[in-house]
Amino acid sequence: MAAVLWGSGVSFGGVLAFLFADLIVLPLLDVYRRAFGLRMAAYIGVVFYATMVISALLMEGLFTALGWLPHRQAGMNAQMDGFPMGATLWLNVAAACVAVGLGVLSRRGHEGSVLS
Repeated sequence: MAAVLWGSGVSFGGVLAFLFADLIVLPLLDVYRRAFGLRMAAYIGVVFYATMVISALLMEGLFTALGWLPHRQAGMNAQMDGFPMGATLWLNVAAACVAVGLGVLSRRGHEGSVLS
């Protein structure tokens, strides 16, 4: 997704902020709230947001000043129009099946389990 954003003209700092923003999504903030309380979750959210904005602005300025920005590829969107059906896809499908199976087993309880 970051490569698509970069290829579509989003600034370097914007792409970095997008990558960092996955730490402050609502489900994660809810986990922080349950674990640490509402006040601490709000504090974590504000600190993460401020860190995201400041670091994106600083990195944009620094990389621009030093000339380290990567070159944009004009046809980036055209290069990503397919969906490969390779080994990675099938390994992900197998891992998802194992995860669902383990989830079903854990919901049933541990009767008959080797570990119990």
